[in-house]
Amino acid sequence: RVQLIGAFRELWLILSGMADTLRTVAWVAALLVLVLWVFAVVVTMVVNDGTVYNFGESSWTLEDYWGSVPHSLFSLFQVLTRDKWSSSLVWPLVEAKTSLVIVFILFICIAMLALLNTIVGVVVESTLRSARENEEKEAKERQKQDTKIMQSLEKIFKEADTDGSGDLDQYELAEAMKNHKVKKALGALGISQNDLEILFSLLDEDGSGNIKTDMFFRGCTRLRGPAMARDLQTISVDLDRHVKTSSKQIKQLRNVNDQISE
Repeated sequence: RVQLIGAFRELWLILSGMADTLRTVAWVAALLVLVLWVFAVVVTMVVNDGTVYNFGESSWTLEDYWGSVPHSLFSLFQVLTRDKWSSSLVWPLVEAKTSLVIVFILFICIAMLALLNTIVGVVVESTLRSARENEEKEAKERQKQDTKIMQSLEKIFKEADTDGSGDLDQYELAEAMKNHKVKKALGALGISQNDLEILFSLLDEDGSGNIKTDMFFRGCTRLRGPAMARDLQTISVDLDRHVKTSSKQIKQLRNVNDQISE
């Protein structure tokens, strides 16, 4: 699981991106060789028609550069890599035959702007896809770990109910918080002891100091995440409490009205 280790994440993305694009790059390379071969044949046929070319400033002769298809193929590869192509390779040909400009421009557009940029695009797309897949794997791993931790936490809170009443009081909660397993589990989930105390006071609607163990555990699961999640949980509990209080007051007012009307 090297891809899940933060220190090697970038290296894994690069390697996985290269591995995923090898097949596509191989096909693009084969197509590039085909394009080089076709243009090499065309240029060789065009330039070897008896026309005199001025290669006086070049290191090699016409025969060395464009005398055969393999020589022309290698020369076109130099053109593709921009290796002294303007002064040594192409310019003597263009100077004698201006129409060859169209051939070389077409070759550069197809080979460089299309095929080579396609390789770059494929590598970038593969790397982005690998990054998305890696993030999904990390999310699944975190979810599995959180599930195991929550299961362990649920068991601990049920064991904290020492009297077996199904309710959890503040004393039992304080004793459970002394357990190092509870502290470790809460730390992994990003829940502090203060959050649990606030949650207990919110769920203790009647102020009896006792709440259901299952209710408290469900509240813990909703406390996971950033502060916004805790705020929403607080608002939800407060809203339920106010709704119940308002319902009781409405019911009392109706009873009073009924008594007055009688």
